[in-house]
Amino acid sequence: MIENETISFPTTCDGFIEVNLAQYILNRSTETDETNCDHWPCSNMYTRCDGFWNCMDGSDELNCSNWSSTCAANEFKCVSAETFELICLSAIHAGDGHVDCLGGSDERVYCRRQRPAATDERYRCWNSTECITVYRMCTNLEQCPFEDDKKFFE
Repeated sequence: MIENETISFPTTCDGFIEVNLAQYILNRSTETDETNCDHWPCSNMYTRCDGFWNCMDGSDELNCSNWSSTCAANEFKCVSAETFELICLSAIHAGDGHVDCLGGSDERVYCRRQRPAATDERYRCWNSTECITVYRMCTNLEQCPFEDDKKFFE
């Protein structure tokens, strides 16, 4: 939540909840910048090729000429959840409900829906319903049941 700042237009309907806390409390509002986004295009001039997936299938980051990549224009670079090697995942597998990439980076809707207000909990543990912060991955504590958060750094 933002204390006394205005919410910038490009962050409207971007999948992350941001509210002006003072206005939210004063108006007793239940609406945020993510309310009524059903008809808002996830790929627009503010989100297209900005390096972040605003569309759940990552389509706003496909065919971007400003990124140097070894992957084809219709592929995403990610770490395989099975082999722990860097792969190029076809766009048709992104957002299809099956985790192909470590941390569920190809299935970003899951952690967003499970914990919409916890915008930093976006790493999905392998074969688990647990979503953790990227910062927790860097600790020596066991966070994920299958320790895939530790394998990421091996």
